[in-house]
Amino acid sequence: RELCQHTTSLPISMASFKAQPLSTTLHFDDLADLADSLGAAFRSSPVYKYVFKDTDDETERQAALAWLLQRNVWLHLAENCCFALRKRDLPAPLQERCVELSDDKVVCYFMLANRTYRKPLSMWEMVTNGFFKLPFYYGLAMVRRMLYVMDHGDSKMAEIWPEPDTPEARATTTYYLHNMIVHPAVQGCKVGSTCLRQALHDIRDRHTAEHPARVTLMTQEARNVTYYQRLGFRVVAETDCQDREDMEQLAYHNWYMQLNYHGKE
Repeated sequence: RELCQHTTSLPISMASFKAQPLSTTLHFDDLADLADSLGAAFRSSPVYKYVFKDTDDETERQAALAWLLQRNVWLHLAENCCFALRKRDLPAPLQERCVELSDDKVVCYFMLANRTYRKPLSMWEMVTNGFFKLPFYYGLAMVRRMLYVMDHGDSKMAEIWPEPDTPEARATTTYYLHNMIVHPAVQGCKVGSTCLRQALHDIRDRHTAEHPARVTLMTQEARNVTYYQRLGFRVVAETDCQDREDMEQLAYHNWYMQLNYHGKE
């Protein structure tokens, strides 16, 4: 679920910029441009190509993803887990690479959510955020595939990272990294890896051997496995997700990855 490049074309200092949590004072409409960027980044993702397999129109798929992901960001905004870096916060050499972008444009984004006490969406949240409109907008078959995909991923993650049932297990905080994007104008410049390393270092510094942390993620692209391995993640499981409408057909492959922190090293 990430769009990342890891070639280096321009040396930059890790201290020169940092992704910050999106302001909780933002309005829903303020997230429209970010949602468009997320839709563009993930429209070719294997999982979303499967969910929206009824259309080959990437523009239509991008618009549908923007609709969904705008609400996803909005629902998580109050948790301070939506990290963004804007063009204005880049060092000057990198700003020169994207002069056509506005200063407020988000050039790197990811969600790093605390899953330890995660609660499912309430009926009220689903109603107020318009999720019941999905079948009318995109068809019942798409909604069924989306729910199937969510259940497949959640079930496997619950198996790999079960609910803590001992004092030692409850002392571990679990974070979930997803929806990471880097704007094409600054891909290959270590913008994504710099921002993510800093967020991961912040997690490391907040935890100790007595209260450790683990960062988890799920991806459907082999190139992302290599990228995250360079950041210290390791693959802990893999699964095939079959097409719910034809179980003989493979919909996509999942890699589940984890990074452990036991305090400063």
